[in-house]
Amino acid sequence: MKSKILFFLISIFLFGTSCSRFIGPAMTGPNNISYLPRPFIADSAKQETYITGQVSLNSTQNDYTYFGLGSLNISHAYANKNINASIGAFGFAGAVGFAEIIYENGIPNNNSFQKSLFGYGLRSTIGFHVITNDKKVNFRILNWENAYSQELGSYAKFRNEIQNENLQNRIYSNSYYISTFTKVFTTGFSSEILIYEPFDNKDFTFGFRGFAGFSPLLGNSFKNKSNDSYYGSFVLNSSLFFNIKKTLIIAEGGIGDKAYGGKIGIGKRF
Repeated sequence: MKSKILFFLISIFLFGTSCSRFIGPAMTGPNNISYLPRPFIADSAKQETYITGQVSLNSTQNDYTYFGLGSLNISHAYANKNINASIGAFGFAGAVGFAEIIYENGIPNNNSFQKSLFGYGLRSTIGFHVITNDKKVNFRILNWENAYSQELGSYAKFRNEIQNENLQNRIYSNSYYISTFTKVFTTGFSSEILIYEPFDNKDFTFGFRGFAGFSPLLGNSFKNKSNDSYYGSFVLNSSLFFNIKKTLIIAEGGIGDKAYGGKIGIGKRF
């Protein structure tokens, strides 16, 4: 009996999500939050500046809205025996596309669009860590991370136009949820493990990070034709970080804020 109830609840969840389409901010969770590198404890330099470029591909829930973005990030980081911190700024630009054909009384109606976007933002992290006696393994036990972004461009204007029209003419049913948010704030906590010079390779270090958080108010900003709100907001993000001499490679993937996706970046530390 319990298994039947569980199956029924899961079916309701899957059916409910599959029937909903989301048109929301470009800088949802997987894009807004991003890994900020910091020096390893064994590094001679305790403060460093990092510049990275990233490309990301994202989709909203159910794959109706697609985002392609490029970003440039600069951050300054600090680490001592117990504390690590970083603050950075970034700019982004890209495009979004939505594609769906709706049949009304047997007549196809192409409900599609392509829009451009750009913007800027800030990120920060601060946390504490412990290290092994040989300083080869650094456990960043708990970090508090934050990200704020401001979206501009025709995609933001388009969402406002839809909302001002009370979702008429362009949106045809309550299954569409629109968010006009252009300012997105994401906050949460992360943990990391970093390996310094594995396999006695002095030119190579790497690390892994996991993040869990949310974007306040964003989830309930998605409105449908009846002006009902969708629920909830959460962000999960994971990162792999490689450091080869002074070259950085960062690969990330995430889900949350009605979207999922991944990004990869390369940069330098100074």
